Order: sequence, then C-alpha cells, then structure tokens
Amino acid sequence: MPDVNPARAWKRNLTIDPFVIPISLAGAPKPLPIGSVLLQNKGVTTYTMQNPNLFWVWYRGWTGNASDMPTPMMKGHLIAPGGEHLRASQTPDWIVAVPWSRPGWSLLKADGSPMQTDAESVLIYTLGSGGL
Repeated sequence: MPDVNPARAWKRNLTIDPFVIPISLAGAPKPLPIGSVLLQNKGVTTYTMQNPNLFWVWYRGWTGNASDMPTPMMKGHLIAPGGEHLRASQTPDWIVAVPWSRPGWSLLKADGSPMQTDAESVLIYTLGSGGL
C-alpha cells in the first residue's frame, strides 16, 4: 500500500518528467507505456492529471501488456475540460485516454473538422507523492 499521508503536501517527483498522453479525436486509442516498476522504484504514490483540452476525456491505467487494454469509456476516470485530478497512484504500466463529446463540449467545429489536432489533444500526467 502506498504511503499516502494527508498531512503531507503533494510533492512532484522531479526525477520523472511528466508524461504526455495522446488522444486521438478520430482514430483508435493510443496506449502510452508508463512502467510500474519505474514508478515504484522512484517512490511514486500519487499523481496529477491535467486536461488542457476543449473537451471531456476518459482515462484509465493498467498493468500488463498493451494488448490487455481495458475499456476507458465509462469505466476509467473522467476529467473535465481544463480540469486537474490529484489521485493516489496504482503505478500503471500503461495509460490510455479517449475523448468524450458532450452537449456544449463538441469534438468537432461547425464545419465538421476536429476542434483540435491530434498533436494538441493530450493529457498531462505528473507524478509525485503525498497530498491525499
């Protein structure tokens, strides 16, 4: 069980750069390798997830292989446009993120083109400890 102390402020782990999780607006989900052993060896117990997009996103992590990818939609974590989550980490091997079109938060412009390019559509996953 991770040592998550609510009396201790969240501290970013500066030895691991934030991961940039890709989101495809039109294609298949793109799982990103994270590496649970790396996170455990670096003492990661918590993370922040930031959604800089103009749309809602479901994300989910898992251990094992890329081919073991679980369904993120309606089963993972949902994060609002501009939202940030601080959560305890289960130190996943992989993370995947998928967009979720909602009324008022479309994935497409009025002309039918994507609201953002795939290069712009990402989640930012920053690792640390404490804070919960």
